[in-house]
Amino acid sequence: MLLAIPSFLSAVGVSWLALMLSVLFFFASRDPVRNVAVVNALIVVLCILAITPLLSLYTLDIRRLYPSYLIWGRSLIRLGLAAVLYFLRPRGTLGGQGY
Repeated sequence: MLLAIPSFLSAVGVSWLALMLSVLFFFASRDPVRNVAVVNALIVVLCILAITPLLSLYTLDIRRLYPSYLIWGRSLIRLGLAAVLYFLRPRGTLGGQGY
């Protein structure tokens, strides 16, 4: 019983983190020019999430547990979504200010 409490608390923490990120992305989608940093962070996270399973595919022996074509497919979809977000992100700066 005592071992189930930390796992429950970690699941609740992850769900709150997911809720916070979804609200953040919702507000960024309403005005993407002012929230370019949020869009860029989402692109970087998608690239990291695409590379990590491929590294584990080659470093660990998970082919027996999970088919490798599913790992490759999921990684390619994530990289494709990151590429679409990269090409659709706003290029101009707010108010003519440079970075």
